[in-house]
Amino acid sequence: MKRKRKLFYNKVDGAAIQTVDGDIIYGSDLKETTIEEAFRDYKSLAERVPETVGLLELEYDDYLQDFKEGVWTGVDLDTMKPLFYYPNPNDPAPEQPVYQPPLTEQVKELRERQDATEAAILALMDVTVMG
Repeated sequence: MKRKRKLFYNKVDGAAIQTVDGDIIYGSDLKETTIEEAFRDYKSLAERVPETVGLLELEYDDYLQDFKEGVWTGVDLDTMKPLFYYPNPNDPAPEQPVYQPPLTEQVKELRERQDATEAAILALMDVTVMG
């Protein structure tokens, strides 16, 4: 069984409208929530003009940790990646929440930077020792 996740968002500003986690695949059989069904079944979609709503489809396990620990707030319209707000347990009601890319993406970028930095340091050490 494999589930899909559909993120419906405002095409103008990327703001989150509705998450639909209803697509289920059993072997080769697929029961997929259609866009028409989503607009019929979810009030947040039914009260909108469909042409103003964007759709980002994800595999269910994409950004799984981010969905568990954060709150999906919308889609970055430049990168077409979801944006999240991660509540601070020490400050449950901040005055201005900070929306950010998925932490999984941020960790991946930091690891790549760390690898590049380590490679540069090793290259510099080689030049210093050999030179």
